[in-house]
Amino acid sequence: FKVFFVLRKKQSQITFLHVYHHTITAVFSWCYLKFLPGEQGVIIGFLNSLVHVIMYSYYFIAALGPKYKKYLWWKKYMTWIQLVQFALMLVYLVLTLILDCRTPKALTYFFTIVVIIFMYLFSDFYRQAYKKKIT
Repeated sequence: FKVFFVLRKKQSQITFLHVYHHTITAVFSWCYLKFLPGEQGVIIGFLNSLVHVIMYSYYFIAALGPKYKKYLWWKKYMTWIQLVQFALMLVYLVLTLILDCRTPKALTYFFTIVVIIFMYLFSDFYRQAYKKKIT
């Protein structure tokens, strides 16, 4: 997406959250594929895929043009959906630790910290983007 943002001269959309999220997600994915192929990471991959189907549906409708703008009322809910995804991921990761699943503990702690940081960053984005400022 970053390439499309630059080509469309939308540099303002390239934020710390955007770059950090996609960079860490690439590392996150590589770690799962390298160390846990076919293991518990399937659930996290499924959740992430589901969220991206919803997001790309939004982008598809937005790309259809201005006459479809009335169908895009749910933009702010995409961030909530992502936050729910992260909450479910966090519960899942904590359960793998509590239930002593056969996942590398250090990797699970790393993933847990990443998800907590994502929750903080996405919550902060939501507050800045969608909450009315009181003056």
